[in-house]
This record gives sequence, C-alpha cells and structure tokens, in this order.
Amino acid sequence: MHTQTHTPEELAQLMNRTPEVWRELRGASIFLTGGTGWFGRNLLEAIIAANEAAGLGIQITVLSRQPQK
Repeated sequence: MHTQTHTPEELAQLMNRTPEVWRELRGASIFLTGGTGWFGRNLLEAIIAANEAAGLGIQITVLSRQPQK
C-alpha cells in the first residue's frame, strides 16, 4: 500500500517554485523506471499531484520490480 510522502502544501509549493517544468511536461508521455524506490515514489507523487491540480494531461507508465507497491 502506498502512503503519501508529502503534504498537499509541500506539493503546492513545489508546483509554484517550478512552473516552467510543468509547462514543459504538458501533454507528455513519461516512462518512469524504479517507481517504487524512494526517488521514484517521490517523483511519481509530484507528477501525479501536478497533473491533477493543473490538468496537464501527462500520461505516465511506471516500471517496477515490485508492482504491488
């Protein structure tokens, strides 16, 4: 089971500090490896939060050795 690693406030701050990153990712297709590791989970959580908050239309595929996580 996945638990959120960041508060909604932290994710909002991340989006506000890096608007150019999210503009560049609008409509992107991303293939993320290591999606259940520490870095992968944090990156995935940030992308999902930004995608939902800003309607970016990002498609993400995650590769993991432990997909049940």
